[in-house]
Amino acid sequence: MRHIESRIRIIVQILKSLSKIVLLVFAGSYCVMAAEPPPLPVHTIEGGGGGAITPIAYLIDAGENSETFTSPSISSTYLYLEDKDLTTTSITSTLFKRLEIGYSFGSLDLGTLPRDIENATTVDIQEDSLIMHTFSARGQLITENQFGKYTPSVVLGVQYKYNDRIDDINNRLGGAISSLGYRDNDGIDFSITATKMFPEVMGRPLIATLGVRMSEASWNGYLGFSDDYKMSAEANLVYLLPHNLFVAYEYRGMPDAYDEIPGLINNETDWHAVDLGWMINDKMTLVGFYGVLGNLVNENKVNTAMAIQFKYEFE
Repeated sequence: MRHIESRIRIIVQILKSLSKIVLLVFAGSYCVMAAEPPPLPVHTIEGGGGGAITPIAYLIDAGENSETFTSPSISSTYLYLEDKDLTTTSITSTLFKRLEIGYSFGSLDLGTLPRDIENATTVDIQEDSLIMHTFSARGQLITENQFGKYTPSVVLGVQYKYNDRIDDINNRLGGAISSLGYRDNDGIDFSITATKMFPEVMGRPLIATLGVRMSEASWNGYLGFSDDYKMSAEANLVYLLPHNLFVAYEYRGMPDAYDEIPGLINNETDWHAVDLGWMINDKMTLVGFYGVLGNLVNENKVNTAMAIQFKYEFE
């Protein structure tokens, strides 16, 4: 109980800090938004453009036709996972209005998992967090309305992920994770995403996205990678509200790459999330997230995942 209360206090402090930043720039933000395109999409927890957990087929800050590449966009995200925490820092830039490249650094705090493993096996894994490096590229295959008003934007994505600690943990456990399906500490995800905006849905724009991902990753790569690609679906709906606000629903299918050890490594379950965002001005976005993520490694039914992200697009 004390552990949960301390995590909630951390989230409150983050919200207070971000609110101070927001208040400094609130004045005049609506006027700026009217003159410039909105700072959407935001960064996913893996660094590419999208919602919190799923991509959107719009490139971040694509810039003007005359620009070879845009100035970087950066974000910081904190995700509360009841027993665990995930923090990510991401940076992206778009080249020739067609290619978005990015890097994301992620750190997953393992919570009670090291203790549970030691209680079950007597082995100290000597790590209390896992580190993920994600290098991404997303190419614009088809622009929206390119072949008529019903044509969606289509983006192809590639992500190279490197986990620099899971190999050591597997070795200390005598290859136990390998017996579940683990084969490597790095892997490549492939995705295709289609997005279409419907400008007048109850008087406001609705952005709909559907995508497919091919991946060997377990828990987005934080538990490593198998040698078997599995296909999963991704989708989201973003509804633009008055006063520079937006609300979104996201769904992400999880491939369940490994076998299960009940109580230590549970089967993966699909993710659901609701986002509420504020486009502060043409450069800054603040997004809150509530998610139902189901099983999370040794946790069953993580139904109160919460996240907050601040994103800034440089001039």
